[in-house]
Amino acid sequence: MDINMPLMNGFETSKRIRLQGIKTPIVALTAFDKDEITDEAISSGINDIIIKPFEPVKLFKIISYLIEEAKNAG
Repeated sequence: MDINMPLMNGFETSKRIRLQGIKTPIVALTAFDKDEITDEAISSGINDIIIKPFEPVKLFKIISYLIEEAKNAG
């Protein structure tokens, strides 16, 4: 989920997704400093944040972790 999208930002989009009962993990992609947006991201239902530019390996690790977490929860 890109945080800085036109019309509706990633926070609002994530909130609307969660209000529909969708549990799919959401990873935010942003150029903002992680410390600046962490609280708002968590309250919006975002599971993790990755900062641009990012290393693909880091993104894959986050996705793998979230998949394992979902398997263990279900």
